[in-house]
Amino acid sequence: MAMLNDLRLRYELWLKLAVLNLTVFIVIALSVWMWRFLEGFKPVDPEDTELVEVEIRPGMSALRIGEMLEEKGLIRSRAAFLWIVRLKGMEGKLQSGRYLLSRSMSPARIAEKIAKGEVKLVKFRVPEGLTVEEIARLWQERGFGGAEEFMRAARDERLLRKYGIPADTAEGYLFPETYMIPEDITAEQMVEMMLKQFRRRVGDDIIEKGRKLGLSLHQVVTLASIVEEEAMIDEERPIISAVFHNRLRLGWRLEADPTVRYALGNPKRPLTWKDLKVDSPYNTYLHPGLPPGPICNPGLKSIEAAVNPADVDYLYFVSTGRGRHIFSKTYSEHLRAIAKIKGRGRS
Repeated sequence: MAMLNDLRLRYELWLKLAVLNLTVFIVIALSVWMWRFLEGFKPVDPEDTELVEVEIRPGMSALRIGEMLEEKGLIRSRAAFLWIVRLKGMEGKLQSGRYLLSRSMSPARIAEKIAKGEVKLVKFRVPEGLTVEEIARLWQERGFGGAEEFMRAARDERLLRKYGIPADTAEGYLFPETYMIPEDITAEQMVEMMLKQFRRRVGDDIIEKGRKLGLSLHQVVTLASIVEEEAMIDEERPIISAVFHNRLRLGWRLEADPTVRYALGNPKRPLTWKDLKVDSPYNTYLHPGLPPGPICNPGLKSIEAAVNPADVDYLYFVSTGRGRHIFSKTYSEHLRAIAKIKGRGRS
C-alpha cells in the first residue's frame, strides 16, 4: 500500500511538472509569436529609403498583396499587413496600379498608399551634361526640396559605397533621363534612383571595353564627361573621344576648356589666359592625363563614345561656333583652322 501511495505521489508530481512545463512552453511560444506579430507592424529598415516598384494588378486580394510585399522584403509579416487592412476597413479599397514603396515605410503607411491609390507620378527631366550642383538647383526649382538637401544626398557615404563610387560625390553617376517620380520623393531616394539607372544603362560591355583601353569605370565616366561638354552633335562624340585618347596615349595634356570651367565653378563668361593657369587638379592645361573625376553627368552616348573612339589620328580640334568642330592632325593644321574661323568671323 505504501508503495502504491509513493507511485501515486510521484505520478502526481510528474503530472504537475508536465503541466507546468507545458504552461511555460505555451507562454514562451505565445510571447515569441506576439513579439513577432508586433514586430510585423514596424518598418523593415527605417534607414533604407530605396524605392521599389510594385505592381498591384486588378482583382488582387489583400492576402495576395501582403504575400507579394513580404516576398519583396517591403514588410515583415503578411499577417500584420492583413490585420491592418481589415482593422482599418481597407480590404475592399486597395487599388491597382504601380507604386513606389520602400523598406523604410511602415505596413500601415504602405496599406494607406495602396488604399488611396497614391500612384500619381510627375516628370523630372535631367538633361545630359549637368553637374550635381546644377541638378540640385533644378530639384529645388521644381519644388521637390532644397538644393542643399540634394547635395547632401549626392555626398552620402553609404550610397557612394553601395554603388562603388570611388569619390566623395556622385558627380558623373547621376544618370540623365526623364524620371517619373512620386511628388513626395526624398532627395536621397532620387539620388539612389539615378544611381540605379546608371548601373542599369552602363552595362558590363562598357566596363569591359574600358578595361581593354586601360581605363577604370571611373576614368571612363571622367572622359565621357569631358566629351559631353565638348560635343554638340552626336556624330562628333567618337571623334572628340579619339582626340583625347590619342593625347593620353602620347602623354600630352588634354587642354580641355570644360575642365578649367569646372575648376572655376562653371562661370558663364569666356575663359581668359589667366583662367588657364588656375591651380587645380582639374586644370588639364596644367596637368597631363585625366582629371581626378567627372566634370558633369554625361549621357549614354558620351559614355559609349568614351570606350568606342573613332579610328582617326587627330590631336586637335577647335569649335566653329556653329555646333561643329574642325579636327587637325598637326599643330600647324590646327593654327590654320583657328585662323580660318577667325577670318570667317571678321567677314
